[in-house]
Amino acid sequence: MEPGADWRERITAWAVAFRDAIRRHPWVLQVPIVEPPLSPMQLEWMENGLRAFEETELTAADSLSAMLLVNIYVRGAGAISSNLTPEGSDANQLYVQRLNLLADPDRYPTIAGNLRSRPAEDFDVDYDADDFFFGLNTTLDGIEALITRRNAGRGSDV
Repeated sequence: MEPGADWRERITAWAVAFRDAIRRHPWVLQVPIVEPPLSPMQLEWMENGLRAFEETELTAADSLSAMLLVNIYVRGAGAISSNLTPEGSDANQLYVQRLNLLADPDRYPTIAGNLRSRPAEDFDVDYDADDFFFGLNTTLDGIEALITRRNAGRGSDV
């Protein structure tokens, strides 16, 4: 962990490292999870994830739940992105073309409206990277709200 980093920077670094590990070993997503982590490597990941929340007002149970929430997000994002075709302008444009053909406005009005209202270049993004950080930051915003509530509650006890 980076010295002087706050909880959000530490758990973000942990999440990125976990995502990168999944990219190197995508087969890990196929291994059923039938019990809590017990292997030395799993415990190392858990230890580092929990350390991210050490200097917060989260309880031990909250820290474990927050770490698990980020873990679930990273695994889910990894599972989805590992099955997609490689990113690139051509792949994105092909997807948009297919959506335009399939998204009948009567059956899928929201998709069709979204396609009509956005310029084609809006779809030229790296979904693996951009969507990963959108989802991670949204998840961390929720954890931050919990930390803020815990901090407010602490102030009222004094």
